Amino acid sequence: FEKDIVGDVNTPDVYTIADECWKRHITNLAWERVSSIFDESNKRCFVLLEEGHTVKDVSELTGIKLNTIYGVRRRIIQKLKEEIRLLEEELG
Repeated sequence: FEKDIVGDVNTPDVYTIADECWKRHITNLAWERVSSIFDESNKRCFVLLEEGHTVKDVSELTGIKLNTIYGVRRRIIQKLKEEIRLLEEELG
C-alpha cells in the first residue's frame, strides 16, 4: 500500500493549483518586462487599483484625474496582455 504523493489533494486540484501558479508566474514576468515602460505615478495607480482601491480613492491618494487613471489602467492592461501572449509563446 503506497501513500499518494499529493496526500489528500485530488489530482484535478493539483492541476488547478499548478495552472494558477503558472498564470501568476507568467503575469509577474510580464509585469517585470512592461513596468519599465511606465512612470512611477502610473505604476502606483495600477498597483493601488490591483490592491482593491477604487478609481476615486486612487485619484484622491495621487491627485491624478479619474479619466487619466482609467486610461493608465487600460494601457497597462493592454501591454500586460501583449506580453503575456509573447511569454506563453516563448515558454509554452
